[in-house]
Amino acid sequence: MKTDRERIDELHVKGLKIVQDPSCFCYGTDAVLLADFATRNLNGDVKIIDFCTGNAIIPILMKNREGKLPFKASYTALELQDRPFELALKSVGLNGMNQNIKVLQGDIREAQNMFPAESFDAVTCNPPYMKTSDGRQSSNIEKMTARQELKCTLEDVFRASSHVLKDGGDFFMIHRPSRIKDIYATAAEYPFSLIQERFVKPSPSKEASMVLLHYRKATAEQDSKITREPLIIRDDEGNYTEELKEIYSF
Repeated sequence: MKTDRERIDELHVKGLKIVQDPSCFCYGTDAVLLADFATRNLNGDVKIIDFCTGNAIIPILMKNREGKLPFKASYTALELQDRPFELALKSVGLNGMNQNIKVLQGDIREAQNMFPAESFDAVTCNPPYMKTSDGRQSSNIEKMTARQELKCTLEDVFRASSHVLKDGGDFFMIHRPSRIKDIYATAAEYPFSLIQERFVKPSPSKEASMVLLHYRKATAEQDSKITREPLIIRDDEGNYTEELKEIYSF
């Protein structure tokens, strides 16, 4: 189904494009940062599943970076909602990535029935950020589902990731710092250890607006957590930082 509002946007990366519909939730900086964060922390041949994939922006960006970093992957992109699922199929096809990215429609809460245990090496997820009670109500169910934990909670994300990941597998997520205590508490209920976290700040003088998290499914030895210096989006003059420009031009 094509709507009058559907559009094709340039990603300005190696000629990549993305199909979007403003009536749904369009991708933002968080997706770009998560794709970059995950690719820089993976090595070798890996099988990756992207939960809450939307229009499949994260696997598309990650696939583009293969050859520039020491990893090669096959991707599964899982999306619950009908319209974003259609956009994901179109976006993957438009970029000639049908052989590399498998787009599935399904509910993360049914992951145990959809995928064999320990069938992936890595998980990426840009989940809904807000609890249902915290979010503004709207008649736009696509945007509400993308923003609020109506059909995907932190518990759902960690439970599904625990099931699909191999022992020693990597889990990458971006979220809001306001939910960090909830994230820590939920992760503690599953066999995950926090490997790395990095806060993202709009500018040096502002509070963090996002946090990048790298967990690993528990192995015999627990890894030590690394807390990196914040990633800054713009400098004090309002210009994009060199790191952010490098991430977008990678």
